[in-house]
Amino acid sequence: MELTADQKKAMIQQRLDMYKQQMFSLEMDKIAIQAVNDEEGIKSIDERLEALRKAYKAVEGMM
Repeated sequence: MELTADQKKAMIQQRLDMYKQQMFSLEMDKIAIQAVNDEEGIKSIDERLEALRKAYKAVEGMM
C-alpha cells in the first residue's frame, strides 16, 4: 500500500521536528560541556550538530 501525499508530508514534518529536538538537546549539552572546558566534547557536539543540520536540509528538500 502506497502512502498518501498527506501521510508523506506528515512523516517528513515529524522527522524535521525530531531533528530540531535533537539539535536543541545537543545545544544544551554543549553549554554544559563548555562550562567545564571540555574542548574535545565541544568538538564532538559541533560535528554532530553539523551532521544533523545537513540531514535536516536533506529531508526538508523532500517537501
